[in-house]
Amino acid sequence: MHHCGYCGFGNCSNCKNAGGNCTFAYIDLGIAVSSAAMAAAMDTVDTRIMFSVGKAAAETGYAENVLWLGIPISISGKSIFFDRGIFHD
Repeated sequence: MHHCGYCGFGNCSNCKNAGGNCTFAYIDLGIAVSSAAMAAAMDTVDTRIMFSVGKAAAETGYAENVLWLGIPISISGKSIFFDRGIFHD
């Protein structure tokens, strides 16, 4: 088996023993989540990929040893992710 060391631990055994995660799992998750966001965008659904939502989900303890990301969506006429309002003092 080839050990790429891309995780920073040198090899797969060191990564596992240190409680790390394989870098390829993060890459695969990123590709899948990006594809989901693009599919939504093609149907004019406004989406964002948010680490902070995933972090909050991870802190619930619902599932152990998983990678979390959040994808909030909006189908309204105004983007929920951008406010052009005027700020007053």
